[in-house]
Amino acid sequence: ARPVLQVMPPAAAAGYGDRRMAYSRQTYELSYFARSQWADAPTQMLEPLLVQALERSGHYRAVVGPAAGVNADLRLDTELLALRQLFPESTATDESEGAAASAGGSRVELVLRVQLVDLHTRGIRASRVLRVEQAAPSADAYGGVVAINQALGQLLDELTAFVGAASR
Repeated sequence: ARPVLQVMPPAAAAGYGDRRMAYSRQTYELSYFARSQWADAPTQMLEPLLVQALERSGHYRAVVGPAAGVNADLRLDTELLALRQLFPESTATDESEGAAASAGGSRVELVLRVQLVDLHTRGIRASRVLRVEQAAPSADAYGGVVAINQALGQLLDELTAFVGAASR
């Protein structure tokens, strides 16, 4: 029988828990665009996409949220570790989001920690950090959004394959 999978709301690492759109120009730096933000916190937007991708995989009898009130066999815990646009250190971006001088363009980084928990044994069945980078079509916030959407499709494919294999 196929298991029932419970998908918990994603957690967010420091700096990624609200609607601000993040970018970096150098290692260990996290800045935010002044006039652009996500429609909702990224983790809020990610949760239904995780559920939809896992439902479409066909690996599970049901994919439910934490409020479903059903006995699940497996639980998926995720944490958004990074969601940012990376600019080369030589690329100048002004805080008001003017177009960046494209010295090599920009790329986005999307990193998600994934843990699959067996609810019967209370043990971790599988754990992995999924990381996707994607070139942005333009060195501005909109280019970052386009690239994040592309990266998200790849990340969801990797996630469903990984979780599906670990569920068997």
